[in-house]
Amino acid sequence: MINDAQRHGVPVLHPDVNRSQVACTLESSNPVTAVRLGLRYVHSLGEAWQTRVVERRGSRSFRDLGDFCQRTRLPRPVVENLIRAGATDGFDRTRRDLLWKLGGLAYREEGLDVEVPVEPAVLPTLSQAEQMGWEYELLGMMPGDHVMALYRERLRANGVLSSGELTARRDGQTVRVAGRVVVRQRPPSAKGHVFITLEDEEGLVNLIVRPSVYERYRDALRNTPLLLVEGRLQREGRAVSVLVRSATSLGWPTS
Repeated sequence: MINDAQRHGVPVLHPDVNRSQVACTLESSNPVTAVRLGLRYVHSLGEAWQTRVVERRGSRSFRDLGDFCQRTRLPRPVVENLIRAGATDGFDRTRRDLLWKLGGLAYREEGLDVEVPVEPAVLPTLSQAEQMGWEYELLGMMPGDHVMALYRERLRANGVLSSGELTARRDGQTVRVAGRVVVRQRPPSAKGHVFITLEDEEGLVNLIVRPSVYERYRDALRNTPLLLVEGRLQREGRAVSVLVRSATSLGWPTS
């Protein structure tokens, strides 16, 4: 549901301890309607803890991290995951600052009675790549900007096309494309051919991989989440695909 919403231009918002329910909800702010991720999307936040956050919030929003911890009494690792996933961004502190603040709470599950003074610290700014990495780890997706936006300038400089640019190329032309792998299929009836779908910030790219090419680039094609390929553009009516000749992993961006 979330991927479909993103592809159709519907904004996807981070889970929020002061806004989210257990399941996803729609939020309207004329003229835009967005999908607010539910608490169930946060890794390790079990059903009982999801319900506890909603019930103990009630009609009174959590003021800050200390108030949240006092009222929910969730285990520290669970609170860390909520912070890293962006669910506490509404407390108007950076995620690193909140993690530092959490370290100053004498925190144990079902009991949070002492706050230890926290020495101020100058923490490094969380880069966009780090933030996306945390969100992908904890939510299985990246609300907001697509990860491929971090690569686009460098990719374009090296002749790598976006999914939108690919549609303007001719049948039979050699092209290079890159994206996040969202589908891998190897149907029994396809005689060893593998079909992969990449996603970038503009849409989807369908890849066709012959058996011999798959064997040559098996590690990248089978295991990497971010893929760069070169191949021949194929058109059949409105359908566009790339017959892959070579493939490599992009690796996770570092900044």
